[in-house]
Amino acid sequence: EPGHCGSSPQRSDGSSTPPASRSRTTSSDSCSSRGSSDGEEMPDEIDEDDIGEAPDLDADPGAFARAPARLRGNRRVALEAMRHDGMALQHAAQKLRDDRQVVLEAVRECGRALDFASEMLRADAVVVLEAVQQDWRACRFAAPDLTSDASFVLEAAEHAWQ
Repeated sequence: EPGHCGSSPQRSDGSSTPPASRSRTTSSDSCSSRGSSDGEEMPDEIDEDDIGEAPDLDADPGAFARAPARLRGNRRVALEAMRHDGMALQHAAQKLRDDRQVVLEAVRECGRALDFASEMLRADAVVVLEAVQQDWRACRFAAPDLTSDASFVLEAAEHAWQ
């Protein structure tokens, strides 16, 4: 089902995740909640004109993917979307994939959303640990510098078991 943590979306670089690197998913694999890229400047606040266009995420968590680019680049709209569906990060403007708070909301809802975070945040130990705590499989999206650090791997393993 598109937009859900168990789906096989496109990676942040536009390629599909190769079948060999995907793990099998079951209904128990879905992530559950715990607790524009073209350089155009997008506002953090919603204009009065946009209120009618803001996606109704309670009724349709996938609405963020179909929202206009200016809304997908709006930080407030994106934060709310990540609380409903972390995998919505793949539809967020590039600048928001580099926004630590937006990415943390996404990985707290669905650890595998780490796949769509910027390279910088995939190398951020706090972000990766949050993702791994939500879904241990998120470790495959962490930056190689982190996954080659034995002390980090041990800490990530401890977080995955909490």
